[in-house]
Amino acid sequence: MKIVVISQPLPPLIYGINRLYTEGWLTEAIIERTPDYEKNPQPNPPLWKSVINNFRQEGITGIMAGIGRMAERRKQAKIAKMQAMEQVKINQEYFNELGESLLPDIPHFITPSVNDSSVYEHISRLQPDLLLIHGTTIVKKHLIEAVPLALNIHTGLSPWYRGVGSVAWALINGDINNIGVTLHKLSSKLDGGDIVGQRRIIINENDTLSSIKARLHIAGIDMAIKAFHLLQAGKNLAFHPQNESQALLIRGFLFSDELYKHLHWLEQRGMIAKMCAKPSRNYYFPIVEF
Repeated sequence: MKIVVISQPLPPLIYGINRLYTEGWLTEAIIERTPDYEKNPQPNPPLWKSVINNFRQEGITGIMAGIGRMAERRKQAKIAKMQAMEQVKINQEYFNELGESLLPDIPHFITPSVNDSSVYEHISRLQPDLLLIHGTTIVKKHLIEAVPLALNIHTGLSPWYRGVGSVAWALINGDINNIGVTLHKLSSKLDGGDIVGQRRIIINENDTLSSIKARLHIAGIDMAIKAFHLLQAGKNLAFHPQNESQALLIRGFLFSDELYKHLHWLEQRGMIAKMCAKPSRNYYFPIVEF
């Protein structure tokens, strides 16, 4: 069975590619490296230059505002450093170093966009039996229709939480009992294709957004491998249509950096442990066990 994975160069996604390859499932990987990855952050000007520029433009008020902006930049830089250190720990704890970089012998193709014409042409030449999407931008219809079967790993419980930031929204909502991952048929609806299976993970008081996402990505790859085994054995996958009336959240594009700051604030103050003790919703959404 010829399987192609389209993903991005992030540790949980690199882990998925490497694991599928080492377990003998992967034919080729297509890496979507969007322009955001190529941007180099511009160094901030020295403090004294900022103070002078702000004074020239806005006087004393400008100086005060500039000092406030500098403090915020330093705060965000400190948070980014902490998150980078945590990601190293997560990679060691959950991914056994498989999330660090793509294994050197994996056949791969790099593209700036999953919907670039070169991807469609590449897929047409390869003619895979199955296309697995894992953490890319939205895939357009022409690519979905280029393969016999396309599946997607979504780190959220569809139809309730769909789109970008599903885990983060569930945490902000305090909906600790309804965090999970969905393996579904790829469709033109955002994370809205027929469901193959789902897994809910139990959140503990020491979890963070990074550790939760790591566990979800691992569970998603586990489900994909289970589906591959069934298909290789000549069995059909059961597909379960989603009930659109149950959708709670399909608004990923509204998720912003400010909300991620708020989520970090919740983590730092031990709010995840408090959510575990007293979730906002005691009801467990019914899922398609797999």
